Amino acid sequence: MQLKNRFWGSTTALVLGALSIVSGLSMAGQGQNNTNVEAGMAMLFGALAYRSLKKRSLGLKKTTTSSLIVEYVYLALVAVVILLGVMAGLLYQNPFTYMFLPLWSFGAYFVAGMMNKEARKKE
Repeated sequence: MQLKNRFWGSTTALVLGALSIVSGLSMAGQGQNNTNVEAGMAMLFGALAYRSLKKRSLGLKKTTTSSLIVEYVYLALVAVVILLGVMAGLLYQNPFTYMFLPLWSFGAYFVAGMMNKEARKKE
């Protein structure tokens, strides 16, 4: 199975992540406690890392050391969301925000990477 030159999923995740961050900041400004900012961070940075990997895999962007570093920084920022949940003791109260979304981001990134490796082996 090969990656296709379409970015609907990552674009949707980018938009939803940005909207989630904005709504979380708005709610925080009103004094309400929420986890929308963390959920938005996980979606936004995960989608950016995935999109970068996919562009490199499709040959739309050259593989450089700086692009790899940026991808890994995005993934590290997704991991920060998990750490925030664990350190604040919120993992059990909000598993979607602190576990599902970050794991979804990592999973999408690594599946795309594996698909790229399989496509290279067939060539």
